[in-house]
Amino acid sequence: MFSGALARTLSLLFLLSGATLCPTLTAQDRTAGQQSEELSAELTKDDSILLELRTIRGLQQDAQLRREKIRAEIEKRDAGQKDSATFVMSDEYGAILQVENNTRPNWYYDGWNLFGIITFIIACISAFYGIITYKAQKNTEMHTTNAPIDVQLSTLEDLPRHFYRNLVCTCAMILKFKFGEKKGEVYPSEGNMRKLQTLPDDVVLPIDVDTDKEDNAYQHMHELRLLLRNYNVEVQVTSEHVARKGIMEETLAQDFGNLLYKPLFLTMRTFDFKKSLKKKGLTEGYEVDFVLDAFSKMIQEHFRKLYMPSNFKCLFKKGTIEYLSIIMPEGKVNLGMFDKGGDIQRSVKVLLDYASKKSGELVKTIKRDVPINVLIKENQQQKKEDITPYFRGAEATNQKPDHPGILAIKDAEEFTKFCICADYIKPDEEEKVAAATLYSHLAPYLNYLHNPVWDTTTILQFILAIDAAIETNRIGMVNYLTTHQAG
Repeated sequence: MFSGALARTLSLLFLLSGATLCPTLTAQDRTAGQQSEELSAELTKDDSILLELRTIRGLQQDAQLRREKIRAEIEKRDAGQKDSATFVMSDEYGAILQVENNTRPNWYYDGWNLFGIITFIIACISAFYGIITYKAQKNTEMHTTNAPIDVQLSTLEDLPRHFYRNLVCTCAMILKFKFGEKKGEVYPSEGNMRKLQTLPDDVVLPIDVDTDKEDNAYQHMHELRLLLRNYNVEVQVTSEHVARKGIMEETLAQDFGNLLYKPLFLTMRTFDFKKSLKKKGLTEGYEVDFVLDAFSKMIQEHFRKLYMPSNFKCLFKKGTIEYLSIIMPEGKVNLGMFDKGGDIQRSVKVLLDYASKKSGELVKTIKRDVPINVLIKENQQQKKEDITPYFRGAEATNQKPDHPGILAIKDAEEFTKFCICADYIKPDEEEKVAAATLYSHLAPYLNYLHNPVWDTTTILQFILAIDAAIETNRIGMVNYLTTHQAG
Protein backbone atom coordinates (compact mmCIF):
# COMPACT_ATOMS: atom_id res chain seq x y z
CA MET A 1 0.00 0.00 0.00
CA PHE A 2 2.87 2.40 0.85
CA SER A 3 4.74 1.63 -2.45
CA GLY A 4 1.61 2.42 -4.47
CA ALA A 5 1.21 5.73 -2.70
CA LEU A 6 4.90 6.59 -3.36
CA ALA A 7 4.52 5.88 -7.08
CA ARG A 8 1.46 8.07 -7.32
CA THR A 9 3.35 10.87 -5.49
CA LEU A 10 6.33 10.77 -7.95
CA SER A 11 3.98 10.79 -10.92
CA LEU A 12 2.27 13.87 -9.52
CA LEU A 13 5.59 15.74 -9.09
CA PHE A 14 6.61 14.85 -12.65
CA LEU A 15 3.38 16.19 -14.06
CA LEU A 16 3.70 19.41 -12.08
CA SER A 17 7.23 19.97 -13.38
CA GLY A 18 6.05 19.35 -16.94
CA ALA A 19 3.31 21.93 -16.57
CA THR A 20 5.86 24.61 -15.67
CA LEU A 21 7.98 23.93 -18.72
CA CYS A 22 5.03 23.79 -21.11
CA PRO A 23 2.47 26.48 -20.40
CA THR A 24 0.45 25.64 -23.46
CA LEU A 25 -1.40 22.35 -22.80
CA THR A 26 -2.94 20.04 -25.19
CA ALA A 27 -6.08 18.02 -24.55
CA GLN A 28 -3.96 15.09 -23.53
CA ASP A 29 -2.14 17.24 -21.02
CA ARG A 30 -5.44 18.36 -19.49
CA THR A 31 -6.51 14.80 -19.07
CA ALA A 32 -3.26 13.99 -17.29
CA GLY A 33 -3.89 16.94 -14.96
CA GLN A 34 -7.28 15.63 -13.96
CA GLN A 35 -5.76 12.22 -13.19
CA SER A 36 -3.15 13.88 -11.00
CA GLU A 37 -5.89 15.64 -9.00
CA GLU A 38 -7.67 12.33 -8.41
CA LEU A 39 -4.38 10.78 -7.24
CA SER A 40 -3.93 13.68 -4.80
CA ALA A 41 -7.45 13.07 -3.35
CA GLU A 42 -6.72 9.35 -2.93
CA LEU A 43 -3.43 10.19 -1.18
CA THR A 44 -5.26 12.43 1.29
CA LYS A 45 -7.79 9.62 2.03
CA ASP A 46 -5.02 7.08 2.62
CA ASP A 47 -3.27 9.39 5.00
CA SER A 48 -6.45 9.79 7.10
CA ILE A 49 -6.80 5.98 7.32
CA LEU A 50 -3.18 5.67 8.46
CA LEU A 51 -3.81 8.29 11.11
CA GLU A 52 -6.85 6.48 12.44
CA LEU A 53 -4.96 3.19 12.63
CA ARG A 54 -2.16 4.82 14.58
CA THR A 55 -4.73 6.27 17.02
CA ILE A 56 -6.40 2.87 17.55
CA ARG A 57 -3.05 1.20 18.09
CA GLY A 58 -2.13 3.80 20.70
CA LEU A 59 -5.39 3.22 22.55
CA GLN A 60 -4.83 -0.55 22.55
CA GLN A 61 -1.34 -0.12 23.94
CA ASP A 62 -2.61 2.21 26.69
CA ALA A 63 -5.36 -0.26 27.64
CA GLN A 64 -2.85 -3.11 27.72
CA LEU A 65 -0.59 -1.09 29.99
CA ARG A 66 -3.46 -0.31 32.34
CA ARG A 67 -4.47 -3.97 32.49
CA GLU A 68 -0.92 -5.04 33.27
CA LYS A 69 -0.70 -2.41 35.97
CA ILE A 70 -3.98 -3.53 37.55
CA ARG A 71 -2.87 -7.18 37.39
CA ALA A 72 0.40 -6.29 39.11
CA GLU A 73 -1.48 -4.43 41.83
CA ILE A 74 -3.80 -7.39 42.39
CA GLU A 75 -0.82 -9.73 42.71
CA LYS A 76 0.73 -7.39 45.26
CA ARG A 77 -2.52 -7.33 47.24
CA ASP A 78 -2.81 -11.13 47.23
CA ALA A 79 0.84 -11.36 48.40
CA GLY A 80 -0.15 -9.49 51.56
CA GLN A 81 1.33 -6.12 50.59
CA LYS A 82 -1.53 -4.05 51.93
CA ASP A 83 0.64 -1.45 53.70
CA SER A 84 -0.22 2.02 52.43
CA ALA A 85 3.42 3.04 52.59
CA THR A 86 4.57 0.41 50.10
CA PHE A 87 1.38 -0.23 48.18
CA VAL A 88 -0.17 2.51 46.13
CA MET A 89 -3.48 1.52 44.57
CA SER A 90 -4.57 3.05 41.29
CA ASP A 91 -7.84 4.90 40.98
CA GLU A 92 -9.16 2.32 38.54
CA TYR A 93 -8.39 -0.57 40.85
CA GLY A 94 -9.76 1.28 43.86
CA ALA A 95 -13.10 1.60 42.11
CA ILE A 96 -13.08 -2.09 41.18
CA LEU A 97 -12.22 -3.13 44.74
CA GLN A 98 -14.96 -0.91 46.17
CA VAL A 99 -17.56 -2.48 43.90
CA GLU A 100 -16.30 -5.95 44.87
CA ASN A 101 -16.50 -5.23 48.62
CA ASN A 102 -19.97 -3.72 48.33
CA THR A 103 -21.38 -6.71 46.43
CA ARG A 104 -19.70 -9.57 48.36
CA PRO A 105 -22.45 -11.77 50.05
CA ASN A 106 -20.48 -12.65 53.22
CA TRP A 107 -17.40 -11.76 55.18
CA TYR A 108 -15.07 -14.20 53.45
CA TYR A 109 -13.02 -13.44 50.35
CA ASP A 110 -13.19 -16.96 48.92
CA GLY A 111 -16.89 -16.66 47.87
CA TRP A 112 -18.29 -19.18 50.42
CA ASN A 113 -22.02 -18.32 51.03
CA LEU A 114 -22.63 -18.95 54.74
CA PHE A 115 -26.21 -17.71 54.69
CA GLY A 116 -26.97 -19.97 51.73
CA ILE A 117 -25.69 -23.05 53.58
CA ILE A 118 -27.75 -22.19 56.67
CA THR A 119 -30.85 -21.68 54.53
CA PHE A 120 -30.29 -25.04 52.80
CA ILE A 121 -30.01 -26.85 56.14
CA ILE A 122 -33.21 -25.22 57.41
CA ALA A 123 -34.99 -26.20 54.17
CA CYS A 124 -33.91 -29.83 54.59
CA ILE A 125 -35.17 -29.93 58.17
CA SER A 126 -38.48 -28.36 57.09
CA ALA A 127 -38.85 -30.92 54.29
CA PHE A 128 -38.20 -33.79 56.74
CA TYR A 129 -40.88 -32.64 59.17
CA GLY A 130 -43.17 -31.89 56.25
CA ILE A 131 -42.95 -35.53 55.12
CA ILE A 132 -43.64 -36.73 58.67
CA THR A 133 -46.67 -34.42 58.91
CA TYR A 134 -47.98 -35.66 55.55
CA LYS A 135 -47.73 -39.30 56.63
CA ALA A 136 -49.45 -38.51 59.93
CA GLN A 137 -52.28 -36.78 58.09
CA LYS A 138 -52.71 -39.75 55.73
CA ASN A 139 -52.81 -42.16 58.68
CA THR A 140 -55.34 -39.95 60.44
CA GLU A 141 -57.47 -39.84 57.29
CA MET A 142 -57.31 -43.62 56.92
CA HIS A 143 -58.22 -44.20 60.57
CA THR A 144 -61.16 -41.80 60.42
CA THR A 145 -62.56 -43.41 57.26
CA ASN A 146 -62.15 -46.98 58.59
CA ALA A 147 -64.66 -48.41 61.03
CA PRO A 148 -63.68 -49.02 64.67
CA ILE A 149 -63.25 -52.64 65.70
CA ASP A 150 -66.23 -52.33 68.05
CA VAL A 151 -68.47 -51.58 65.06
CA GLN A 152 -67.13 -54.64 63.25
CA LEU A 153 -67.78 -56.79 66.33
CA SER A 154 -71.36 -55.52 66.65
CA THR A 155 -71.91 -56.38 62.98
CA LEU A 156 -70.63 -59.92 63.52
CA GLU A 157 -72.76 -60.36 66.62
CA ASP A 158 -75.88 -59.47 64.62
CA LEU A 159 -75.18 -62.02 61.89
CA PRO A 160 -76.85 -65.01 63.68
CA ARG A 161 -80.13 -63.06 63.66
CA HIS A 162 -79.65 -62.04 60.02
CA PHE A 163 -78.85 -65.53 58.77
CA TYR A 164 -81.71 -67.01 60.80
CA ARG A 165 -84.11 -64.69 58.95
CA ASN A 166 -82.57 -65.83 55.67
CA LEU A 167 -83.19 -69.44 56.69
CA VAL A 168 -86.80 -68.65 57.60
CA CYS A 169 -87.42 -66.93 54.25
CA THR A 170 -85.84 -69.83 52.37
CA CYS A 171 -88.07 -72.36 54.15
CA ALA A 172 -91.14 -70.22 53.48
CA MET A 173 -90.36 -69.99 49.76
CA ILE A 174 -89.86 -73.75 49.49
CA LEU A 175 -93.13 -74.38 51.39
CA LYS A 176 -95.11 -72.13 49.11
CA PHE A 177 -93.37 -73.43 45.98
CA LYS A 178 -93.96 -77.13 46.79
CA PHE A 179 -97.22 -77.07 48.75
CA GLY A 180 -98.97 -73.87 47.66
CA GLU A 181 -102.41 -73.73 46.11
CA LYS A 182 -100.97 -73.20 42.61
CA LYS A 183 -98.20 -75.74 42.87
CA GLY A 184 -96.43 -76.16 39.53
CA GLU A 185 -97.91 -72.96 38.09
CA VAL A 186 -96.06 -70.34 40.12
CA TYR A 187 -92.58 -69.80 41.57
CA PRO A 188 -91.07 -67.40 44.15
CA SER A 189 -90.38 -63.99 42.67
CA GLU A 190 -86.83 -62.95 41.90
CA GLY A 191 -87.20 -60.09 44.36
CA ASN A 192 -87.84 -62.45 47.28
CA MET A 193 -85.01 -64.73 46.23
CA ARG A 194 -82.37 -62.06 45.77
CA LYS A 195 -83.14 -60.40 49.08
CA LEU A 196 -81.30 -63.33 50.60
CA GLN A 197 -78.01 -62.01 49.19
CA THR A 198 -75.60 -60.66 51.79
CA LEU A 199 -73.00 -58.27 50.41
CA PRO A 200 -69.46 -58.91 51.72
CA ASP A 201 -68.86 -55.17 52.16
CA ASP A 202 -71.86 -54.96 54.50
CA VAL A 203 -70.43 -57.66 56.75
CA VAL A 204 -66.64 -57.28 56.51
CA LEU A 205 -65.96 -53.61 57.16
CA PRO A 206 -62.73 -51.70 56.44
CA ILE A 207 -60.99 -51.76 59.83
CA ASP A 208 -57.51 -51.22 61.25
CA VAL A 209 -56.18 -54.49 62.60
CA ASP A 210 -53.12 -54.78 64.84
CA THR A 211 -51.48 -57.91 63.48
CA ASP A 212 -49.62 -58.43 66.76
CA LYS A 213 -52.86 -58.59 68.76
CA GLU A 214 -55.50 -59.76 66.26
CA ASP A 215 -53.89 -62.93 64.94
CA ASN A 216 -54.97 -63.96 61.40
CA ALA A 217 -57.73 -61.32 61.33
CA TYR A 218 -57.04 -60.38 57.71
CA GLN A 219 -57.06 -64.04 56.71
CA HIS A 220 -60.49 -64.54 58.30
CA MET A 221 -61.75 -61.36 56.64
CA HIS A 222 -60.66 -62.66 53.26
CA GLU A 223 -62.21 -66.10 53.82
CA LEU A 224 -65.52 -64.63 54.98
CA ARG A 225 -65.69 -62.39 51.92
CA LEU A 226 -65.21 -65.39 49.64
CA LEU A 227 -67.87 -67.42 51.47
CA LEU A 228 -70.40 -64.60 51.24
CA ARG A 229 -69.63 -64.10 47.57
CA ASN A 230 -70.25 -67.81 46.91
CA TYR A 231 -73.49 -67.67 48.88
CA ASN A 232 -74.69 -64.75 46.77
CA VAL A 233 -73.85 -66.65 43.60
CA GLU A 234 -75.89 -69.64 44.82
CA VAL A 235 -78.86 -67.36 45.57
CA GLN A 236 -78.69 -65.86 42.09
CA VAL A 237 -78.38 -69.25 40.39
CA THR A 238 -81.35 -70.63 42.36
CA SER A 239 -83.37 -67.57 41.39
CA GLU A 240 -82.66 -68.26 37.72
CA HIS A 241 -83.30 -72.03 37.96
CA VAL A 242 -86.60 -71.78 39.83
CA ALA A 243 -87.94 -69.47 37.12
CA ARG A 244 -87.59 -72.27 34.52
CA LYS A 245 -90.65 -74.44 34.52
CA GLY A 246 -89.09 -77.48 32.89
CA ILE A 247 -85.92 -77.64 35.00
CA MET A 248 -84.99 -80.98 36.56
CA GLU A 249 -86.23 -81.68 40.09
CA GLU A 250 -82.76 -82.82 41.18
CA THR A 251 -81.26 -79.47 40.19
CA LEU A 252 -83.79 -77.52 42.21
CA ALA A 253 -83.32 -79.86 45.18
CA GLN A 254 -79.58 -79.21 45.11
CA ASP A 255 -80.10 -75.46 44.81
CA PHE A 256 -82.56 -75.35 47.70
CA GLY A 257 -80.29 -77.59 49.76
CA ASN A 258 -77.43 -75.12 49.41
CA LEU A 259 -79.62 -72.24 50.57
CA LEU A 260 -80.88 -74.26 53.57
CA TYR A 261 -77.39 -75.26 54.66
CA LYS A 262 -75.48 -72.03 54.23
CA PRO A 263 -77.09 -69.66 56.83
CA LEU A 264 -76.04 -71.60 59.94
CA PHE A 265 -72.78 -72.65 58.31
CA LEU A 266 -71.89 -69.00 57.63
CA THR A 267 -72.84 -68.15 61.21
CA MET A 268 -70.28 -70.67 62.41
CA ARG A 269 -67.61 -69.32 60.06
CA THR A 270 -67.90 -65.85 61.58
CA PHE A 271 -66.75 -67.14 64.97
CA ASP A 272 -63.04 -67.34 64.11
CA PHE A 273 -63.07 -63.80 62.76
CA LYS A 274 -64.87 -62.66 65.88
CA LYS A 275 -62.32 -64.47 68.03
CA SER A 276 -59.38 -62.77 66.29
CA LEU A 277 -60.85 -59.35 67.10
CA LYS A 278 -61.80 -60.18 70.71
CA LYS A 279 -58.54 -61.91 71.58
CA LYS A 280 -57.96 -59.93 74.79
CA GLY A 281 -61.44 -60.26 76.27
CA LEU A 282 -61.86 -64.00 75.68
CA THR A 283 -62.12 -66.52 78.50
CA GLU A 284 -61.65 -70.24 78.48
CA GLY A 285 -64.54 -71.97 76.76
CA TYR A 286 -65.38 -68.97 74.60
CA GLU A 287 -66.49 -71.36 71.82
CA VAL A 288 -69.48 -72.44 73.93
CA ASP A 289 -70.34 -68.81 74.59
CA PHE A 290 -70.27 -68.05 70.85
CA VAL A 291 -72.64 -70.93 70.01
CA LEU A 292 -75.04 -70.22 72.88
CA ASP A 293 -75.08 -66.55 71.96
CA ALA A 294 -75.95 -67.44 68.36
CA PHE A 295 -78.88 -69.65 69.43
CA SER A 296 -80.04 -67.00 71.88
CA LYS A 297 -80.19 -64.36 69.14
CA MET A 298 -82.22 -66.70 66.92
CA ILE A 299 -84.72 -67.34 69.75
CA GLN A 300 -84.92 -63.63 70.54
CA GLU A 301 -85.63 -62.90 66.87
CA HIS A 302 -88.43 -65.47 66.93
CA PHE A 303 -90.15 -63.93 69.97
CA ARG A 304 -89.55 -60.39 68.75
CA LYS A 305 -91.38 -61.16 65.50
CA LEU A 306 -94.07 -63.29 67.13
CA TYR A 307 -94.84 -60.52 69.62
CA MET A 308 -95.83 -58.15 66.80
CA PRO A 309 -99.63 -58.27 66.22
CA SER A 310 -99.23 -58.19 62.43
CA ASN A 311 -97.20 -61.40 62.58
CA PHE A 312 -99.17 -63.25 65.23
CA LYS A 313 -102.45 -62.57 63.40
CA CYS A 314 -101.02 -64.32 60.33
CA LEU A 315 -101.21 -67.59 62.28
CA PHE A 316 -105.01 -67.43 62.14
CA LYS A 317 -105.10 -67.41 58.35
CA LYS A 318 -106.23 -70.57 56.58
CA GLY A 319 -103.10 -70.91 54.46
CA THR A 320 -100.82 -70.56 57.48
CA ILE A 321 -102.69 -73.26 59.40
CA GLU A 322 -102.42 -75.58 56.40
CA TYR A 323 -98.65 -75.08 56.25
CA LEU A 324 -98.42 -75.74 60.00
CA SER A 325 -100.33 -79.01 59.54
CA ILE A 326 -97.79 -80.03 56.86
CA ILE A 327 -94.59 -79.32 58.80
CA MET A 328 -95.99 -80.08 62.31
CA PRO A 329 -98.17 -83.18 61.84
CA GLU A 330 -99.38 -84.82 65.06
CA GLY A 331 -97.42 -82.41 67.22
CA LYS A 332 -94.00 -83.20 65.82
CA VAL A 333 -91.86 -80.99 63.64
CA ASN A 334 -91.11 -82.60 60.28
CA LEU A 335 -88.64 -80.36 58.46
CA GLY A 336 -88.08 -83.17 55.98
CA MET A 337 -91.24 -82.08 54.16
CA PHE A 338 -89.19 -79.32 52.52
CA ASP A 339 -85.69 -80.42 53.51
CA LYS A 340 -85.44 -83.95 52.20
CA GLY A 341 -81.66 -83.82 52.07
CA GLY A 342 -81.38 -82.97 55.79
CA ASP A 343 -79.33 -79.85 55.07
CA ILE A 344 -80.73 -77.92 58.03
CA GLN A 345 -79.88 -80.72 60.46
CA ARG A 346 -76.41 -80.93 58.96
CA SER A 347 -75.83 -77.19 59.43
CA VAL A 348 -77.08 -77.37 63.04
CA LYS A 349 -74.57 -80.13 63.71
CA VAL A 350 -71.77 -78.02 62.21
CA LEU A 351 -72.74 -75.14 64.49
CA LEU A 352 -72.83 -77.34 67.59
CA ASP A 353 -69.60 -79.12 66.70
CA TYR A 354 -67.71 -75.83 66.71
CA ALA A 355 -67.95 -75.78 70.50
CA SER A 356 -67.39 -79.49 71.05
CA LYS A 357 -64.33 -79.73 68.79
CA LYS A 358 -62.66 -76.66 70.28
CA SER A 359 -63.54 -77.04 73.97
CA GLY A 360 -64.72 -80.64 74.22
CA GLU A 361 -68.11 -79.49 75.53
CA LEU A 362 -71.22 -80.18 73.48
CA VAL A 363 -73.84 -77.43 73.55
CA LYS A 364 -76.98 -79.52 73.98
CA THR A 365 -79.26 -77.19 75.92
CA ILE A 366 -79.97 -73.54 76.51
CA LYS A 367 -81.67 -72.03 79.53
CA ARG A 368 -85.07 -70.61 78.67
CA ASP A 369 -84.68 -67.38 80.63
CA VAL A 370 -81.38 -66.39 79.04
CA PRO A 371 -82.67 -65.12 75.66
CA ILE A 372 -86.00 -63.94 77.11
CA ASN A 373 -84.46 -61.83 79.88
CA VAL A 374 -82.12 -60.24 77.37
CA LEU A 375 -85.06 -59.36 75.11
CA ILE A 376 -86.99 -57.83 78.03
CA LYS A 377 -83.91 -55.84 79.08
CA GLU A 378 -83.38 -54.53 75.55
CA ASN A 379 -86.97 -53.23 75.44
CA GLN A 380 -86.50 -51.49 78.78
CA GLN A 381 -83.24 -49.86 77.67
CA GLN A 382 -84.80 -48.70 74.40
CA LYS A 383 -87.84 -47.42 76.34
CA LYS A 384 -90.21 -49.58 74.34
CA GLU A 385 -93.43 -51.08 75.67
CA ASP A 386 -93.15 -53.55 78.53
CA ILE A 387 -93.23 -57.02 76.99
CA THR A 388 -92.90 -58.82 80.31
CA PRO A 389 -96.64 -59.70 80.45
CA TYR A 390 -96.30 -61.30 77.03
CA PHE A 391 -93.96 -63.89 78.54
CA ARG A 392 -94.80 -63.92 82.26
CA GLY A 393 -98.50 -63.09 82.17
CA ALA A 394 -100.42 -60.31 83.93
CA GLU A 395 -103.08 -59.92 86.54
CA ALA A 396 -106.63 -59.09 85.56
CA THR A 397 -107.62 -55.47 84.98
CA ASN A 398 -110.92 -53.70 84.44
CA GLN A 399 -110.53 -54.00 80.67
CA LYS A 400 -108.81 -57.41 80.32
CA PRO A 401 -109.00 -60.70 82.20
CA ASP A 402 -106.11 -62.45 83.86
CA HIS A 403 -103.89 -64.36 81.44
CA PRO A 404 -100.91 -66.65 82.00
CA GLY A 405 -98.42 -65.41 79.43
CA ILE A 406 -97.10 -67.40 76.48
CA LEU A 407 -94.59 -69.34 78.59
CA ALA A 408 -97.30 -70.89 80.77
CA ILE A 409 -100.25 -71.56 78.44
CA LYS A 410 -101.62 -75.03 79.25
CA ASP A 411 -104.89 -75.30 77.34
CA ALA A 412 -107.02 -73.73 74.62
CA GLU A 413 -108.90 -71.54 77.09
CA GLU A 414 -105.72 -69.90 78.41
CA PHE A 415 -104.45 -69.49 74.85
CA THR A 416 -107.68 -67.69 73.89
CA LYS A 417 -107.34 -65.38 76.91
CA PHE A 418 -103.74 -64.71 75.94
CA CYS A 419 -104.75 -63.76 72.37
CA ILE A 420 -107.51 -61.45 73.61
CA CYS A 421 -105.28 -59.69 76.15
CA ALA A 422 -102.57 -59.18 73.52
CA ASP A 423 -105.19 -57.76 71.09
CA TYR A 424 -104.53 -60.50 68.58
CA ILE A 425 -108.25 -61.36 68.32
CA LYS A 426 -111.57 -59.87 69.32
CA PRO A 427 -113.58 -61.46 72.15
CA ASP A 428 -116.30 -62.95 69.95
CA GLU A 429 -117.28 -66.59 69.46
CA GLU A 430 -116.06 -66.89 65.88
CA GLU A 431 -112.54 -65.77 66.69
CA LYS A 432 -112.49 -67.84 69.88
CA VAL A 433 -113.15 -70.90 67.73
CA ALA A 434 -110.32 -69.86 65.42
CA ALA A 435 -108.03 -69.51 68.45
CA ALA A 436 -108.95 -72.98 69.66
CA THR A 437 -108.19 -74.41 66.18
CA LEU A 438 -104.82 -72.69 66.09
CA TYR A 439 -103.98 -73.97 69.56
CA SER A 440 -104.41 -77.55 68.38
CA HIS A 441 -101.50 -76.99 65.99
CA LEU A 442 -99.36 -74.93 68.38
CA ALA A 443 -99.94 -77.06 71.48
CA PRO A 444 -96.66 -79.07 71.14
CA TYR A 445 -94.69 -75.84 70.79
CA LEU A 446 -96.46 -74.06 73.66
CA ASN A 447 -96.12 -77.05 75.97
CA TYR A 448 -92.43 -77.29 75.23
CA LEU A 449 -91.97 -73.67 76.31
CA HIS A 450 -92.86 -74.66 79.89
CA ASN A 451 -89.52 -76.37 80.27
CA PRO A 452 -86.89 -74.20 82.01
CA VAL A 453 -84.15 -75.77 79.87
CA TRP A 454 -84.53 -76.24 76.12
CA ASP A 455 -82.80 -78.67 73.83
CA THR A 456 -81.06 -76.50 71.23
CA THR A 457 -82.03 -78.65 68.25
CA THR A 458 -85.67 -79.09 69.32
CA ILE A 459 -86.36 -75.45 70.07
CA LEU A 460 -84.72 -74.43 66.80
CA GLN A 461 -87.01 -76.76 64.86
CA PHE A 462 -90.12 -75.39 66.60
CA ILE A 463 -89.37 -71.71 66.07
CA LEU A 464 -88.22 -72.32 62.48
CA ALA A 465 -91.46 -74.13 61.58
CA ILE A 466 -93.70 -71.41 63.07
CA ASP A 467 -91.72 -68.49 61.62
CA ALA A 468 -91.63 -70.11 58.17
CA ALA A 469 -95.42 -70.62 58.22
CA ILE A 470 -95.92 -66.95 59.10
CA GLU A 471 -93.44 -65.81 56.42
CA THR A 472 -95.35 -67.59 53.66
CA ASN A 473 -97.84 -64.71 53.78
CA ARG A 474 -95.12 -62.34 52.59
CA ILE A 475 -93.64 -64.43 49.77
CA GLY A 476 -94.72 -63.19 46.37
CA MET A 477 -95.28 -65.76 43.64
CA VAL A 478 -95.04 -65.30 39.87
CA ASN A 479 -97.02 -67.23 37.28
CA TYR A 480 -94.90 -69.18 34.77
CA LEU A 481 -97.29 -68.33 31.95
CA THR A 482 -97.00 -64.58 32.67
CA THR A 483 -93.22 -64.80 32.59
CA HIS A 484 -93.13 -66.68 29.30
CA GLN A 485 -95.54 -64.26 27.67
CA ALA A 486 -93.45 -61.30 28.86
CA GLY A 487 -90.32 -62.93 27.43
